[in-house]
Amino acid sequence: MEELQLRNCSAATTDSYLRAVWRFTKHCGKSPDLLGPEDVRQYLLHLLGKKRATNTLQVNRAALRFLYVRVLKRGWFDEIPALPVLLGYSVELEFLCFVKRIQSSRSAAALVSQLVLAGVADGRTHR
Repeated sequence: MEELQLRNCSAATTDSYLRAVWRFTKHCGKSPDLLGPEDVRQYLLHLLGKKRATNTLQVNRAALRFLYVRVLKRGWFDEIPALPVLLGYSVELEFLCFVKRIQSSRSAAALVSQLVLAGVADGRTHR
């Protein structure tokens, strides 16, 4: 907690990080200093499997990263891959509707032009 205060983290961030580390410790049944990268990875996959909100996953990962990198001085944390971005229901529905529209396309050129117009080819998203 002192490390969070030294870095001038808000009370909300401090509370979120402490709760995230507590849940991780409770889930694993051991002190975090006895756990390693595979334990962290498995826990994050566990949260992902429970279909937690993207923000919840990101806060948990950030809290564990802070714990292992800043407090426990472990260099291995950044070797754990970032969690995939989860799309919300409306974005998934929009994407599926888009796929249905392009299935009726007769040529690859039509498909490419539709992707470019939708902003998919250059990384933009339509919301």
